[in-house]
Amino acid sequence: MSQKRNRRPTADPKIAVGYGRISKDEDHNSVSLEAQRADFYAWCKRNGVEPAGWEADDDVGGATRLEDRDGLPRAIGLLREHKAGLLIIPKRDRLARDSVEAGLIEREVGKAGARIVCVDGTGAGDSPTDVFQVRVLDAVAELERGFIRARTKRALRQKADKGERVSREAPFGYSFVEVKGDKTRVTPNPAELDVEREILQLRAAGTSYYGIAKHLTETGAVCRGKRWHPSTVRDICIRRAQSTE
Repeated sequence: MSQKRNRRPTADPKIAVGYGRISKDEDHNSVSLEAQRADFYAWCKRNGVEPAGWEADDDVGGATRLEDRDGLPRAIGLLREHKAGLLIIPKRDRLARDSVEAGLIEREVGKAGARIVCVDGTGAGDSPTDVFQVRVLDAVAELERGFIRARTKRALRQKADKGERVSREAPFGYSFVEVKGDKTRVTPNPAELDVEREILQLRAAGTSYYGIAKHLTETGAVCRGKRWHPSTVRDICIRRAQSTE
């Protein structure tokens, strides 16, 4: 009796989907999404590869899970839709700055029948040396993320010790009110607090950060930007959890 084997979908290595990412809290000097997109199409032209689409995540941290992102799941969907054999990223840390998450994303790309290729040429092969190089790059990206977070926390702590305001904006749900020149105090913002309660209720019900952000954007919930991002929802949830510890 023959047994069925799980096989990867057939994909064309001459068709590619591009993906880029920027995290405002980690990558102050990173290449813009426009430049990342241009590099993707230039890479396709140089290598005789047909571009099937481009997706990106803006203001998404490198440790954010796949299910809580917006652009990357769409990029993987394009891989399947066009039977594309390549997911092109600018460099390895654009995939993730968390080695475990990078591995999980790579697995999902593999399930679509594709492999990940970096525009900068690192980790392009399948040899043991190439695989080892990719793992080192993932570890270095995670280490850099740790350094960035440590520097940020240290700078904020130093400002707080001096009595200086540590952010340009009050936490979501609150507003700064100027009192006697440079002094400020924080007052509740009822409209934002209503949205925060909705966020916490949706999260408690098991909704992903991406799902919450999509819902808030579609319903026109009060927002401090053009639309809601999964990372913003995540930060609100984390801050509220820390405040109740």
